[in-house]
Amino acid sequence: MQGTLIIRPFKANLRKDTEIFGKMDPFVIVKMGNQNQNTSVANEAGKTPVWNSVITFRKTYENLIEFEVWDYDQGSKNDLIGQASFPIAQVEQTRQFQGALPLMYKGKSSGELHVIIEFNPDGQPQGYPKQPQQIGYPQQPGQQGYPPQPGYPPQPGYPPQQGHPPQPGYPPQPGYAPQPGYAPQPGYPPQPGYPPQTGYPPQPGYPPQPGYPLQPGYPPQQGYPPQPGYPVQPGYPPQQVAVVQIKFNPNCHDCHGTGKIMKKGKQKYCKNCYKHAGLCYKCGGTGYNQNKGKVCKCKK
Repeated sequence: MQGTLIIRPFKANLRKDTEIFGKMDPFVIVKMGNQNQNTSVANEAGKTPVWNSVITFRKTYENLIEFEVWDYDQGSKNDLIGQASFPIAQVEQTRQFQGALPLMYKGKSSGELHVIIEFNPDGQPQGYPKQPQQIGYPQQPGQQGYPPQPGYPPQPGYPPQQGHPPQPGYPPQPGYAPQPGYAPQPGYPPQPGYPPQTGYPPQPGYPPQPGYPLQPGYPPQQGYPPQPGYPVQPGYPPQQVAVVQIKFNPNCHDCHGTGKIMKKGKQKYCKNCYKHAGLCYKCGGTGYNQNKGKVCKCKK
């Protein structure tokens, strides 16, 4: 059935809030087939927006009206609050619908949208009266006004009452005689100031304390007499220490011609220079390893 659809989304009760700070600015997008229109934006309305927009669609073969409630964000993407749908066949017979549509967001309830939908078919048949169009938005959906109540018949008036005679006024009372003022009280005589205080006399300093007498030093201690040495044990001839003259490489990058290097806090022979001279770098060619305190392995 073809005709004209008049759609009025006039308020909503929302459960979903897309704003963390401030209030939402909701508006409604109404779609039917290839047609879609928007309501005005309810600025700072939060979860209880109210609109006063009227949307008109031309119906041909469509059978569903879709509603989307969005939060308007200036400068960024709008946020979806909820969606609802309404079958047009519901108003093709009754010509009018007024009620709440449940809003859903990702399978959960996000509130409800209150709408008024009217359908005016083309070539309305005879004998089917057209429903009268509502003017304005009703305060309570579905409620009808009460019929006017008949007024009460006028009551007969009472006869006019006669006023009481004027009562004589009280004679004026004489005023009180003016009271004499109090004599001015003499002021207190000026108090003499305190005499200036003299400063405290300077305190005598403490006499210098005599120093402690010098303590006599301890007498010098006499050393122990020299102890006689142990006699030379016969049998072992005196040991002769081998003296090795080595000419090191002055261009060595490890010891720079000294023949000795520091490794882990210990002084050792330069390995490169002693090997170049054909000598053992552990004992320096002496045959005795001083670090280990024993005969070098090169002599065994």
